[in-house]
Amino acid sequence: MPTTLNTPLSLYSIPVVWAVGIWPARKRIGLIERNIGFDNKQPRDNIGKLTDEYQHVDQEKIDTASRMESAHNNSLEMFPLWIGAVLAGNQVGLDNWTLNVASIAFIGIRLAYSYIYVNQKTDRQATLRSIAWLASISIPMTLIIKAANKTKAIGQFRGIAT
Repeated sequence: MPTTLNTPLSLYSIPVVWAVGIWPARKRIGLIERNIGFDNKQPRDNIGKLTDEYQHVDQEKIDTASRMESAHNNSLEMFPLWIGAVLAGNQVGLDNWTLNVASIAFIGIRLAYSYIYVNQKTDRQATLRSIAWLASISIPMTLIIKAANKTKAIGQFRGIAT
């Protein structure tokens, strides 16, 4: 059977979204490794070491590492919302096309968001990042609302008080 937008694929977006969120952290680890050596015994202290102990590291690299950490943290904050939206949509039986298109859009916008966040240097780029964030959060919120509306409609169809 060929894979189309009507194939149930949205659950696969969950590990993909996780991987997209890990990308900035992997980039940060690489930057730290190249500049001071990554200490895996205390991995969360590496950014502090980059700024406090190694004065030879230029401020631009420190700022980039900090933005990588922030992009990663934002992805972790967004991840549970995405999981909930996909699971809710699948549970109530939203159509696969809607779930798949939402998944593709969410992954694409989150990739763009992280890329912009890591590389931003101007106020205009920061504004573009904020727009990407707003666009990305609108997708799981829309799926949750669609799931809630469908749940309400199913309840009304079955004569269940909502």
